[in-house]
Amino acid sequence: MGMGDATIPLHGIRAATFKAMLRFMYTDAACPEEEETDLGDSQSASRALQDLLAAADIFQLDRLKILCATELWNNVSVDTVASTLICAEMYNCPQLKRKCIG
Repeated sequence: MGMGDATIPLHGIRAATFKAMLRFMYTDAACPEEEETDLGDSQSASRALQDLLAAADIFQLDRLKILCATELWNNVSVDTVASTLICAEMYNCPQLKRKCIG
């Protein structure tokens, strides 16, 4: 197996989420693009941000985690608060968790 055959485990990360994470790493743009998130409602947008927050946690991208958590809080709704709370608990975002409970 040569150097070109090396693979990186993606830990179940969707391709669109990985692409958004790479975009952040190279451009500092944090939000997933519309065509990558299947936007159509707030739940889809929230899910895309939650996925990105999870990836940021796995790869220890703290700034991206903060940006995702902030965006999730700014767009939280009755429809998304439960899943956002679960995400905050799973990926160690205590401020987001407190805001959801409040």
